[in-house]
Amino acid sequence: IAGAEKVMDLADAGHRDEALALLMGPQADIGSRNGKLSSEWIQHNEQLATVAGKAVIDSIDGARWRMLYALCIALVLSGILGWLTFRAIVNPIHGLQTSVESIARGDYARAVPFTGAADETGMLARSIDVLKKGAAEMDDQRWIRANVAKVTAELQGVDSLAGFGQNLVSSLAPMLGGGVAGFYIFESSPERIRRVAAYGLADGGVEATFAVGEGLAGQCARERGQVTLSNLPPDYLQVTSGLGGAPPKHAAAWPLMSQDTLLAVIEFASFRESQPRERALLAELFPVAAMSLEILQRNLRTKELLKQTQEQARQLEDHTEELLAQQESLKASEEQFRTLLEAAPDALIISDEDGLD
Repeated sequence: IAGAEKVMDLADAGHRDEALALLMGPQADIGSRNGKLSSEWIQHNEQLATVAGKAVIDSIDGARWRMLYALCIALVLSGILGWLTFRAIVNPIHGLQTSVESIARGDYARAVPFTGAADETGMLARSIDVLKKGAAEMDDQRWIRANVAKVTAELQGVDSLAGFGQNLVSSLAPMLGGGVAGFYIFESSPERIRRVAAYGLADGGVEATFAVGEGLAGQCARERGQVTLSNLPPDYLQVTSGLGGAPPKHAAAWPLMSQDTLLAVIEFASFRESQPRERALLAELFPVAAMSLEILQRNLRTKELLKQTQEQARQLEDHTEELLAQQESLKASEEQFRTLLEAAPDALIISDEDGLD
């Protein structure tokens, strides 16, 4: 810069030759070196720009792959979150819907799922479970009342103990899942129970009368309470039908009581134990059946007393007629003797049927 100013000063002063010499001499060498340095600087900047551009491109490519990786991870996480949401919401809702539909169909044996969950799904499941239990209890009560009314209607109008027992066991056995049953009347003189009706029970080899304390039914009569047997041996009894037969697994006997008085015993053998609602049915039915049986026995005793009274009245009437006939015969004999006495006042001869005096 100083050299250029000196050349311009010489040119302004009119020293053109000195200015030209200076320009072509040392100043030209400085310009040449300056141009070379400028070229190197420009090349250096071009290299820096190239490296910086490549770095930017590489950075852009890296960012692009990172974005792709992040997008893939986000998609995977979204899929996992959706699957977890599906399991946490859709599956419970579907399971609860199935439970509600089964409750609506009257199937109360299936357990309500997700009742142990601590979230809103668990609260809804527990509410449905309470609804199911309430509906099951109402259905059991309807079933019990309907069957008690049915059996009670079957017991009305019977005129014999055998008919009463037959109607009772024939109505009761199918409600308890099927099996064989016997109905025993308690007789007090002497104390014993006598089978007057049966359901599905073969006659051969089965006793019809037991003393109190003898056998399952006799033990029930002694204890005045339910007696049960489980895990029966194969040779205990055979439940048969037209298609086959098998031994029962469970046997029970129940007393029919009127306050503290034993009226009868029901014995039942089946392939399984009674269910809770069946036991509730028996608990509600037996007092009604015992009352009906007591009324029937009173009616039968009344009929028997009436029959005896009528027979005694008939016998009394026959005796009265005989007495009247004898009275008429005596009256006729008296008239005959009076006539004879009047005809023979001085003598009377009495002879027997052979004509001897």
